[in-house]
Amino acid sequence: MVTDTAADAKTTQPRNLWQLPIFLLGLLALYGAYKYVPHRGATAGPATAGELADLKSALEQRSPDAAAIEPLVRKLAATNPTDTPTNFALGSGYVALADKAGGDGIEYWAAAEKAFERCDVTQLDNHGEAAKMIFRFALAKAATETGNPAEVLGAMTSPPAGEDRAEYPRLVAQTFLRMTPPNYAGAKEAFAKYLGGQNRSTPATAAKYKLELVKLHLRDKELDKAKTWLKDIGTTAPADVQAAAKVQLGRVAMAEQNWADAVAQFEAALLSGQLPTEERTTVRYQAALSLMQSGNDAAAAPYLKQVLAQPGEVAAAAAMKLAAIGSRDPAAKGSRKEAAEWLEKAVTQASATSEHVKTPELRAVFEEVIKASTSEGDFEAAHRAATAYAKIAEESADRKYRAEINAQWATALVKTNPADAKPKFMDAATEYATLADRALDPKERAELFRKGALQYQKAGESSKALELVTSVLNGKDVPSELLGRAWLDRADLLPPDQAAEIEEALKRAVSLPGSAATPARYKLAVTYVKRGQELLAGAAGSVQPDALKQQAAVTTKLGRDMLAQIADASTVPTDDQFTHEQAIFELGRLAMLDRKYPDAEARLRKQLTLYPQGVHADNARLWLASALLAKAQTDASVGPKARTEALVYLKELANSTDPFLQTWGEIWQANTLLQMGDTAATIPLCRELMAKHRGKLEELVLGKLLFHAYLSSRPADPGEAQKTLTRMEELFQALPRDAFRTDAEYSYDHWKAELPRLREALVKR
Repeated sequence: MVTDTAADAKTTQPRNLWQLPIFLLGLLALYGAYKYVPHRGATAGPATAGELADLKSALEQRSPDAAAIEPLVRKLAATNPTDTPTNFALGSGYVALADKAGGDGIEYWAAAEKAFERCDVTQLDNHGEAAKMIFRFALAKAATETGNPAEVLGAMTSPPAGEDRAEYPRLVAQTFLRMTPPNYAGAKEAFAKYLGGQNRSTPATAAKYKLELVKLHLRDKELDKAKTWLKDIGTTAPADVQAAAKVQLGRVAMAEQNWADAVAQFEAALLSGQLPTEERTTVRYQAALSLMQSGNDAAAAPYLKQVLAQPGEVAAAAAMKLAAIGSRDPAAKGSRKEAAEWLEKAVTQASATSEHVKTPELRAVFEEVIKASTSEGDFEAAHRAATAYAKIAEESADRKYRAEINAQWATALVKTNPADAKPKFMDAATEYATLADRALDPKERAELFRKGALQYQKAGESSKALELVTSVLNGKDVPSELLGRAWLDRADLLPPDQAAEIEEALKRAVSLPGSAATPARYKLAVTYVKRGQELLAGAAGSVQPDALKQQAAVTTKLGRDMLAQIADASTVPTDDQFTHEQAIFELGRLAMLDRKYPDAEARLRKQLTLYPQGVHADNARLWLASALLAKAQTDASVGPKARTEALVYLKELANSTDPFLQTWGEIWQANTLLQMGDTAATIPLCRELMAKHRGKLEELVLGKLLFHAYLSSRPADPGEAQKTLTRMEELFQALPRDAFRTDAEYSYDHWKAELPRLREALVKR
């Protein structure tokens, strides 16, 4: 009982992890007396001697009777005592009642604490009473969770002889959990001792403490121990406790990755209707997580949306998960707006220390949504997500994404809505320029300036682009590779009338090691070839035509030699393959213009062999077909074979992504069939293509081929030729002047003269 004398604590009290060395007990008790008991001056007199004596007598019984003690405590409390002896007895009475009530005696512990607060330990009769008061006061503080937990434990550690210890382990456990940091190991051991001993808690209350112990075991991933205590709760526990137990069973299942069982336990707990509102929110979230882990996003989403009804950290986590679901939902492909909205909610409600929203995970979901939206062309959703990302992004990652999104958005708008493309190019350029200004690494800084310059160039702002390129050229410690690229950029951005500066920039790019050297050499070569052509064209009206012709020949040869140097390289690095293809094609094209058909054929065949899917492959097919047709005209012995091969290349152009090449491939295909005398194939092809290009210059060109096909067929069909010519004459009158091209065969003047010639030829038939 509370005041009984018992055997030495050293022989009866088991040693535990949560107990301190016996040597310290006396010191801690004295320390507790100083810290816990307020020193007061003189106090009012005690309650009546009879009332006090009755309570003391009841407390001194070997097994105090709560039914006998409670009325005595109430009677004594009604006197509002202020003296230490009476308050000590009153507090001890409340402690006895609390001990008998087990875990349900919190109101007694609170009353005991108030009574002990009115005591002055120095006014107690002997040291034994002082030690008991210090200990009991500490128990009361432990129960009410007040006071410094370390000091409370210090005062509790040495129970005086005869003290009731039934609730002692539980109070120690609760105090361990209030420490900073909490002593989880000590709390687990103390709770286990309490629940495994002769505690006085009701089964319902004991079940709640078992749940507390389960949570501690789950925290340390001690799943088997957690399950053991959960089973011990049993089905006789109150409904709310059973619901809470199902929640813990669900969490055990989650830890074991048994997602189906986790969902079942969580759903059973929710259906019970016994969970508090806040707990229901968390359980719904955990049910959703389990469903997502099992691959059932569709079933998880409704739970997550229910969680959003209660704003807070869990709602922020739910919004994050909904965004993750939205980023991979096939039904939302191309329209990720909702996922971006979820992210806005998540980042607004989540705190940096959130238990449920870990910043690295939220960043990963942001990037997942941004990348998915961008790749699908949903640039508005991508930009929205990137803007919200600014709150948690590292190292301007949000700005980098916005720059990339705007750049791709603008490129897409060029095809669909050109008027809106420029602002996006400008936004991208501004973002890149800002990133460059903030970059510390010289290489990164230079790369960002170049990216910004490219966006300005696409926006038609060459002067702004040139400013950023100049920033690269004026930068410190810029790698030579990037300097070379910047000199090449400068050459591309300078106005055409600044030929000397362009040439100088290209020469600087050629002189530097890196991937810009070969493209710069190619552009320099083309510059020399064009200059040579211009010099030759101007020689006729010059006072020194021979000198200009000589200069033109030297300049042209220099350019062609440089092209050949690139085209004939024995080893071509990956970075140079695009330029290598360009050089081969350019030499083939120049050979065609010079009517050197065998040389052109050889160059263009080489190009298609090395780069059948290259950027200039379709151009090469058209030019190679032209070379073969020219070869067929000059050498009758190879005519059929050359035309047949040319037809193969022309048919391949039907799949070209370039509308111009596709159209002229079709026209040349019809022309080749006509040259081969296959009017049976030429006539339907021309009719089909004329319908396809109705009302355009191409219809006029195809009409001429159809006209000749009708006259060349066996037998000839002048009637259809007449109809075709009439259609051509009507079309010529209807076409605006700007529909015609400047080259001879497709000019207005050419057709103005050609149509009468065709009419005359028809009349002669």
